[in-house]
Amino acid sequence: MVPIKQREEICVPCSTSSQRPVRRQVKKRSGPPQLQFLTATDLSQFKDEKIKKSVRSQAMLQYRYRSEQQKHKENKAGDVGRMPELDNIKQNLATRAYHWHDVSALQVAPVATMQNRIQNHVQGQERFYTRPPAAWLAFNPEDNPRDPYFIPPSSAYLTQSSRYRRALLTLDGFCIRMKRVVEYEDSDQHREVIMHIIRTGVAAACLRSVRNGSEPFSVLPQFSSPKVNTLDLFRECSRHFITPTTMRRWGVLVFSDPDVMPTGTLLTCGYLDMHSGYSGDSARTLRVKSETIRKINNRLRNPATQLDDLTLASILHLLMAELWSCDEKTLRIHEAGAARLIAQKGGMHALGGNGVVAEVACGVSYQMNIICQAQPPPILFNYSPAQVCPVSPTALLPESPLYCPRSQFFTLLQSDMCSEFTYEILCDMRDLTDLFLSCHNRPDPVEDMEDLEPRSHSTPDLAQYEKQVSEIQARLFAMPSAYTSGLPLSNDWVYESCRITGLIYTTAIVFRIPFYIAADRVRASVLYRPFPAIYPFDHEAPRLTEILYQTLEKTNLNDIWKSMAGVLYWITAVGAAAARTPQTLKITHALQCRGDAYAIWVRRCLIMFSARTMIILLFDHPRPVLGMMKKLLRVQKLVENYG
Repeated sequence: MVPIKQREEICVPCSTSSQRPVRRQVKKRSGPPQLQFLTATDLSQFKDEKIKKSVRSQAMLQYRYRSEQQKHKENKAGDVGRMPELDNIKQNLATRAYHWHDVSALQVAPVATMQNRIQNHVQGQERFYTRPPAAWLAFNPEDNPRDPYFIPPSSAYLTQSSRYRRALLTLDGFCIRMKRVVEYEDSDQHREVIMHIIRTGVAAACLRSVRNGSEPFSVLPQFSSPKVNTLDLFRECSRHFITPTTMRRWGVLVFSDPDVMPTGTLLTCGYLDMHSGYSGDSARTLRVKSETIRKINNRLRNPATQLDDLTLASILHLLMAELWSCDEKTLRIHEAGAARLIAQKGGMHALGGNGVVAEVACGVSYQMNIICQAQPPPILFNYSPAQVCPVSPTALLPESPLYCPRSQFFTLLQSDMCSEFTYEILCDMRDLTDLFLSCHNRPDPVEDMEDLEPRSHSTPDLAQYEKQVSEIQARLFAMPSAYTSGLPLSNDWVYESCRITGLIYTTAIVFRIPFYIAADRVRASVLYRPFPAIYPFDHEAPRLTEILYQTLEKTNLNDIWKSMAGVLYWITAVGAAAARTPQTLKITHALQCRGDAYAIWVRRCLIMFSARTMIILLFDHPRPVLGMMKKLLRVQKLVENYG
């Protein structure tokens, strides 16, 4: 057998010293390096120097290619300015103006908000943190907050509450027909129930389109941007914001138009941004807002839809979404536009949906003005929803210091989260609210109609008022902190949240100052003086709203405190209003100091907590929710006028 001759390409003759090596010009490759195959007739040939050099060269080419690709990805993700799509969105949001001269000229165009950290993320790839503090610390590890151990550890008022024991006696024979104030729980099972209702509504819309001769697949609600997963947004919205009553009342309206239906996920975008650590709008939220604005403007230009309830519903969805960004100029523009549209339609009672559109319009407007410490337009503030049926004496209601239609908090008494010390604080805050409004302002007749066992609204004389208010203030300021160990209420974070909110609320009423000033004053006068050296290295200890935020996060906010949902709304609404300091109003594109950035984050989170609680409660209990929001607005107006 003749041996096979070695391949010539493996045997390379050595060049002589007289020959000058010629350096080949390397052509710039486009795309990744191509595969090269090495052949040999004997394994030892793979040890040839030329083959080794070829392998090393190929490996280096692959390494350089991957490095360039990674560098390109990092630059693209870190520089939003290189994203033409987001550039156009941000420019449109920043430059387009409002025109409310007549209905035919209605144009929705919010002012751009500060974007601390906009990323070109792909939906579903961002990390979802179960608690907002974890999301904040993921990007700000140096801002790990400490527990506020500087709160005075007083135990002077740990006596048994006679009011609590008397109220318990009245529960004999109290019929409990439901476990929660609303049919809501943060679970996969609840999400699947809501998604089934959504799929049923979509199927009905498809059937209608087929009967009308339309393409059935065209009615499926989708955002046009391929980077927005509409189905995922619906899933998250159904889990965190929607109850069966929401679908029965509001879903019937929005399902009638496939263009309007996806806009209902706008608030969910802000909620996901909070849990992903975005202090402001993410790229996904900007895309959804931009498309929503385009849809609204198309409806406003069309004479057939410019005064439609669905047009107003889309504007309300957009207004709720802007709460997270905290740009008050944008909020004012949207509210003024919604009020103008309602007026041109014929007033609140001309709105459809069996009153649900008017209720949502009021709820969104009241929520915005509470956190902005302002007053709603008269057309919205003067509206009162119709009483469908009398309130049952055994009904579970969203009771709070702002809403107590019976002689006692019967719903709160049935909650295992409400201790007797918590109950005592809530009773005092309810009595303080009634005293303050009866002395300085007439009670709302709508709330009087709600009262099954109305308490006395007789106006006390000044001396009697001062005496009763002083007693309430003394009891509250003597209550110990749950951060203090060794007490029956230690680590009771629901109690502590009520106590901190009560300190802000009471100080604002007693001294007649806005909530944000009250939060600072009570911090200086009550918390620091007994312990001036607890924070020797801090220029400034945390604001009371920051402590409230940290304390709330120790509770289970996912289920909105179950039967104490009304109390949670009072706490988060007062906290959000108190967090509105001059520093948090500086929503600009300029970089802020770390303290201001955290203050804005706290305010945004408190706003989201209160907005979510309000939305979940509103459709089941419109009159109680709107009533307590109006009462809080009146308290705010009175303390600011006196201040």
